[in-house]
Amino acid sequence: MKKFLLLGHSEHGKDVAAAYMSQAYGISYEGSSQVAIGELRPLLVTLIGETNYKTLYQNRGENLYTLFRNTSHHVNMRTVLHNAINLYNTPDKAALTRLILSRADMYVGLRDLEELKAGVDLFDHILWIHRPGHTKEPFSSFNITLADVEEMAEDKLSLVYNPEDETFFRNIDKAMEEVL
Repeated sequence: MKKFLLLGHSEHGKDVAAAYMSQAYGISYEGSSQVAIGELRPLLVTLIGETNYKTLYQNRGENLYTLFRNTSHHVNMRTVLHNAINLYNTPDKAALTRLILSRADMYVGLRDLEELKAGVDLFDHILWIHRPGHTKEPFSSFNITLADVEEMAEDKLSLVYNPEDETFFRNIDKAMEEVL
């Protein structure tokens, strides 16, 4: 099976695209947040404390945006996860990428430019999911731009716009037809 990467800002439709690709094409996937919460316990406990980690772990299957917004700890949890992943990826910047791709065909939500640079060759295709007019998350939790991806991997990049539009799934299908 080919290896895929879904990129894009928070709440732009990556999880919707991943679920569709899994159902339509049988592509298994794991998201960076869920893997970080499940696998990076020592790093997260150090960053946010045991009580907040337990809340994250117990609720890891929920919508993480809602969970982060409702956490009792007054920090941006996406930034915390970004920092935990960066610690895990030291010194091997592609460590989490390799872990996810050893268990799944698709990595959803890679957050860091250095991780992307180190692991870009591990992917056969990259889909950038974008919801026009929707808020972009802070650079502290997602520091990759579309221009970065175009510069590194333009030949294996597809742009998919607006999960609220009826053409969203057709655009995914078109990208998949070119790859599979």
